[in-house]
Amino acid sequence: MRISDVLCSPAARALLTLSCIALASLPLDARAEEPGRQRFGSGGLRDLDTDSRASFDLHIPLGDGFSSVVPELSGQIGLGPAAAGVSWTFSYFDFDTWDDETYFGAVDLFVKGRYCFEGERGSRTCIGGQLDLAISTDEVDEGEISSFIAGCSTYLSWHRFGSESAGLVPALVFDVQYGWLFLQGHLGVDVVVPLGERDRRDTEALLIFGSTLGVNALELISAGLGFRGLATLTRSKDDSAFALDLLLQGHFGFIHPSFGISIPLDGDTRVFFDLFVSLGATITF
Repeated sequence: MRISDVLCSPAARALLTLSCIALASLPLDARAEEPGRQRFGSGGLRDLDTDSRASFDLHIPLGDGFSSVVPELSGQIGLGPAAAGVSWTFSYFDFDTWDDETYFGAVDLFVKGRYCFEGERGSRTCIGGQLDLAISTDEVDEGEISSFIAGCSTYLSWHRFGSESAGLVPALVFDVQYGWLFLQGHLGVDVVVPLGERDRRDTEALLIFGSTLGVNALELISAGLGFRGLATLTRSKDDSAFALDLLLQGHFGFIHPSFGISIPLDGDTRVFFDLFVSLGATITF
């Protein structure tokens, strides 16, 4: 499948257009109204927080017969109601009775923006978009398949661990606050374009989505229950994956430690992994 067929599909065209409109139409004074305290924006999630921040997350896939970690480094510079940043990750996988392997993910560049407005009875809604661009020059070989699968299963997305490819991900993002309650979510298209062996490889596209319902308690703790998933758009076989997320984050001045558990719901992922544990910390400035 050609890249033009994917990018010109109705779903991809609509999401790319709406994401660009959301990013380009933001008023400069939109920072007066902000999304909630929660900053659940790693491990495949997306948020509308536009503070300048740096974060480190350690995702740990758990299962039988192996040990694995997927570290993630991320930073962004806030520009009022918008932000630009960079994120990088890699996947390490060690069999108990076999050699270990490491696969380095792509450098992910992203921009995002939001517009927030007050609603009835003290509610607040933020809508916006995020656009990611990731380029990977490495090709997955036979000795990196397990670490590649661990990375893709952690993020429920392909562009972060593409094999010699470029990934473009436009996504719509929303955040709704009502008192202590919040609901945030995203819907996007993950387009992965091969950079090598294009005569044998096709451009792939995924529908990615997620939503988290939770509470911000006393401005000290954010807790949420989330659902994420992906579904292929360019394969005749319906390859899909889903996960249930349990998220917890503290807010202590400019330091925001976090903890999460992700439970895979689809049979294909559960063959390899029982669950994923995440530990992280974000510093805002």
